[in-house]
Order: sequence, then structure tokens, then C-alpha cells
Amino acid sequence: SCERLVVEGSLEAALMDSRTLDVTPGGHFKGLAVVDSATISGHFDGELTVEGLLKVTSTGRIIGTIRFGELEVERGGTLSGDIAIAGTPARASGGKASDQNE
Repeated sequence: SCERLVVEGSLEAALMDSRTLDVTPGGHFKGLAVVDSATISGHFDGELTVEGLLKVTSTGRIIGTIRFGELEVERGGTLSGDIAIAGTPARASGGKASDQNE
């Protein structure tokens, strides 16, 4: 268990017990991570769940299944894959804003 994990090289892991994940511009994380907050400036490939703020900097690249409480993406940062707000079901059962199709 660690408070904050900083990835500066390559790491393949399942991270379940850290509060914060930071992947630096030269870093590459592959695997599963469930954290309170994350800043991705390098590459993340896998399944990422962030309960709070997920920040993707201009050099950040995320590929995979991505869940977050809040999202901040700088110009140039990319996310690709299955992306949703944490706790949101995959299919909305009846959104009020989209019920205007008659």
C-alpha cells in the first residue's frame, strides 16, 4: 500500500491500494489501477478507475477502459476506448434531455 505511485519508467501491475497515480511524460503503465486521483502525462494502457479527478496532460495518452469522477484534459492529451463517468451505467435508461425524440 502506498499513498502515491509515480511511474517514470515502464510498469505492468494491478494497483488497488494507492490514493494517487502519476505517470510522468516518460512513463508507461500497463494494467489495472483503481485510485482516488490520477495525472497522466505519459502512457496508460489498461483499465483505469479514478474516483475523483483524472487529469490528462498535453503529453498524456490513455487507451482502455476509463472511469472517472471528474475529467480534465489539456490540449493534445488523448483518451481512447470505453470512457464513462464512474458509477454511470453503460446504458442510460431514460435521460430527460434526450427524450425530445418524438
